[in-house]
Amino acid sequence: MSDATPPGWYPDAAAPGTERWRDGTGWTAHTRPAGPGPGASARPSRSPPRPATAPPPAAAPGSSRSP
Repeated sequence: MSDATPPGWYPDAAAPGTERWRDGTGWTAHTRPAGPGPGASARPSRSPPRPATAPPPAAAPGSSRSP
């Protein structure tokens, strides 16, 4: 379908003053405060949402080697 909405941040009609992330196929649970008013950017940002929690730290090299 050529008229599909591309991934990006868009105004959230259900929550004025916020934007919701669209992943290209549907709306996600990710929201953020709305950015500057109209005219600041013609297209929404293409940055994906940040994870809610940080991934666990990587193990130090050589700290657990398999025989």
